[in-house]
Amino acid sequence: VRLPTFGVLVVQGIFMSVAGNALSYRTLFFQIAGITDIAASILQASGLVACAFGAVIGGYLSDSLVRRCFPLHGRPLLAQVAIIMGLPNCAASFLVHPPEEWAFCFYLSLSVLGGLTAWTITAVNLPILSEIVPANSRSAIMAWQTALEGAAGAVLGNAMVSLIAEKLYGYDMSKASPGHIQNAENREALGSSLALSSCVPLFVGFGFYTILHCTYPRDLKRARAMAAEANPDDQMSESKANPD
Repeated sequence: VRLPTFGVLVVQGIFMSVAGNALSYRTLFFQIAGITDIAASILQASGLVACAFGAVIGGYLSDSLVRRCFPLHGRPLLAQVAIIMGLPNCAASFLVHPPEEWAFCFYLSLSVLGGLTAWTITAVNLPILSEIVPANSRSAIMAWQTALEGAAGAVLGNAMVSLIAEKLYGYDMSKASPGHIQNAENREALGSSLALSSCVPLFVGFGFYTILHCTYPRDLKRARAMAAEANPDDQMSESKANPD
């Protein structure tokens, strides 16, 4: 697909998918941090439920920005806002160790806040693709994007967490059995690995969303021009309806 915006979205999507797969280890981290199994599952589920609400919120904000303020830059800007809010959330989740009596509330608040701002796919990526890609190619292109992001993210994200935790921070697998799961050293190692594996890809993703401020307006104008050439009657009707 000869669209710079598509290439940018695919590459940033791979990095964001790496971060997402790294965050799937949160349940293990919560257990190592002393959270009970039931409480850890509640924390993970709360983040997923919050993601559903975040998708709706992000969609509304995205359309509002495009319609009222920044028609060409609103969607990339909203993605950058989400990442700016997500970076300190990820860092605090894995590097800050709250008192035991406040641990559940601390992690719950971060899980919910993180989910509420996880709107980059539904509020930014998919709307942008639907705008710049011809209607007869959208399904195939979105399928390619999803496949590339999912496959690369699954392989790189899981491998990155385990390798960094063991090789760089000294995660001890011999102390990872159920009877020894609450281990301070392993908590530090896994927490540092998760922070690195999520924050670095998010930071890189922020950079690629910055590039969209240059590529997206050009590709959008090109897509609209091609649509106008393909449907001159529709364009003429629109001009008559909007003489300004």
